Amino acid sequence: MSAIIMNAQPADNDFSGKTFYGFKLDNNGDLNVVKIDDNTPIAIPDPDNQQGPNDYRHWIWTEDTLQFSWNNKGHLQMEII
Repeated sequence: MSAIIMNAQPADNDFSGKTFYGFKLDNNGDLNVVKIDDNTPIAIPDPDNQQGPNDYRHWIWTEDTLQFSWNNKGHLQMEII
């Protein structure tokens, strides 16, 4: 069964086996998706203070593999693999 936790930390702070997907906007307004699934440190986003280009606008923790693509109308699509 898929479990996706969006804009929150996993229950009991259990990060083991989960991949972090973070969504940022750069200074030009371009979307950047950051995937971290190793021992790289992650600064947990502050949902009340998202103003700079280094701040995640949204983020997801999941055990599943996600694939992203753009549709023909410019919308970002997410597929659970």
